[in-house]
Amino acid sequence: MKKENKNYTKEQSLSCNENYTKEPSLKIIGIAGGIGSGKSAVTKYLRKCGFIVVDADEISHEVTAAGHPSLNEIAEEFGAETLRADGSLDRKKLARIVFNDKDKLGKLNSILHGYITSEVDIKLEEAVLDRGEKAVSNRDEKAVSGCTDDQVSECEKQSISECGKNAVSCCTDDQVSECGNNMTQVLNNKAVFLVAPLFFEAEYEKKCGEVWVIVASRENRLKRAIGRDGVKANDIKLRMDKQITDEELKTRGDVIIKNDGTIKELKKRIDELITKLDQNT
Repeated sequence: MKKENKNYTKEQSLSCNENYTKEPSLKIIGIAGGIGSGKSAVTKYLRKCGFIVVDADEISHEVTAAGHPSLNEIAEEFGAETLRADGSLDRKKLARIVFNDKDKLGKLNSILHGYITSEVDIKLEEAVLDRGEKAVSNRDEKAVSGCTDDQVSECEKQSISECGKNAVSCCTDDQVSECGNNMTQVLNNKAVFLVAPLFFEAEYEKKCGEVWVIVASRENRLKRAIGRDGVKANDIKLRMDKQITDEELKTRGDVIIKNDGTIKELKKRIDELITKLDQNT
């Protein structure tokens, strides 16, 4: 009968992978792509898989919510008419003001950039701490459950990934299911994702250890954007023309994800990349 280890300390867990708490083991992965490329579909799936995704677009809505200091600056720069009676931002009216004026768009970006970047940094730091603590906790509390003392000793020589695999191999039949769930948690603790509409323009790649670039045909991107946003085709095309081209994006990404197929095919590609996280970290 296998002996359950009750004395596996936090210090021993840390020694199993000394570098894990030094951040390189927990990678920040950026996700970039033009409008309609499929960034939302990818991040939705990653969240479903249990990964933390820091979304700069979501944050931009948070920092332009009623009562936020940024709105005072926007009103001063572009006029009080950019705010509704309830103090919230009239996004459509502001968009009409800045869309075809590079100088005004630049001023708007300069107002919001500091607020958004600050929140991105806070959320990334929180995510890294959260994942790091859970990785140690999950391995400490579950991965070695069911191992003998000799197996635990061997485990200590390995990385968290390898240790998790050894834990599964030393489980009883009844424990295999729980160990499998734990391995999913270990993978979730391998990376935090950062996605942004204007990823490279905002230089978010400097915060990441790796960047995944999503590309798709112009036709498919146009169909998706129209169906999602309900915006006229000409307006979408104008937005596309103002963004970095897919050809340039491909030269700046570490991983290229082609998204001209089905959602099932896209998920399969993401699954492959998630599996590689375990192999490369």
